[in-house]
Formats: sequence, structure tokens, C-alpha cells
Amino acid sequence: MKVLNQRAPRIPVPDDLRTPDGTLDPYAAYQPEISAGRYALVNAAAGSGALDAVTTELVRLRNAHLQGCVVCSNLRYASARRAGLDEAGVAQVWNYEAGTLPERQKMALRLADAFVIGMGQVSSDLSLQARRYLSEDEITEIGIAMFRFSLNKVRVAMHTDAEEFSIKHVD
Repeated sequence: MKVLNQRAPRIPVPDDLRTPDGTLDPYAAYQPEISAGRYALVNAAAGSGALDAVTTELVRLRNAHLQGCVVCSNLRYASARRAGLDEAGVAQVWNYEAGTLPERQKMALRLADAFVIGMGQVSSDLSLQARRYLSEDEITEIGIAMFRFSLNKVRVAMHTDAEEFSIKHVD
């Protein structure tokens, strides 16, 4: 499966967008000190492990879909694959309410929607419903994960995300 980004960059994109360690990063080309700080923040906000790997991956993919990130939509993490997430499960992210995901995972995706579509506004009703399926630690981890996953969306807004990116499996 290949997803194409049909947009022209809003800023000039250097030929080499890689950091010294080889990571593709347009931030590094323009603001290396901000790039280093961003990576430190992403690492500090890494999950506590309260949320299982499959649900975390579903939330990450939902965020990618909602924000239109070509790269994030096509990455697949090994921890989720090892825990049983396959492409059939991934495909349900786009229309999860009609799918067969467990209600607990659907609730996590509803929270992801509230963070992105609702601009972080979680209704009292959704908050109460979430507590039926998810612990406080899991709900907190979803919020932190949404923050962490959204740090890359400047690339999407500036159209410097990949123009073409096939599904890639990473550890």
C-alpha cells in the first residue's frame, strides 16, 4: 500500500533533511537546536506502559489519519504486531465505530478524536464513559501520547512530510 502526498511544500525543502544520525528531520535543517529539544521532549513523553501496545498503536494511527500524516499513517510498530495487531485491525482505525474492535479500544479512539477534532475538549459524558473501560493511568497515557504524536504535525502543516511513503515496519 502506498499513500501519496499531492501537496507542494509551503517552505523550501533542503536536499538533505537528515540529522547526523540519519533520521529524516526537516526541523534539523532549519533549527537544529529545536530539533534536539523536540527529540528530548518526545523521549521524555514516551509511554509509561500503562496502555497496551495494540491500543497505543491504534491511537497513534488514528492521530495520523486525522492529522493527514503520510509517514505516520504508514508506519507499523513491532510491539503492536507482536501483541496481535494485523492490517485488518489497522484498517478499522478509519471507521472504528462500525468495526469489531473491543469497546475498550474504541473508547481510546474516541478520546483520540476528542483531542484532535475536539481540540482537547473531552465532554463530561465521554469522560465518564472512558472510566468504564480505561484506568486513570491509561487515560492519562492516551493524552500524553496524543501530545507526543502531534509534535510531528508541523511537518504536515508545512507540507514537508514525505510525498510518498510505503508501509514500513519498525521496532
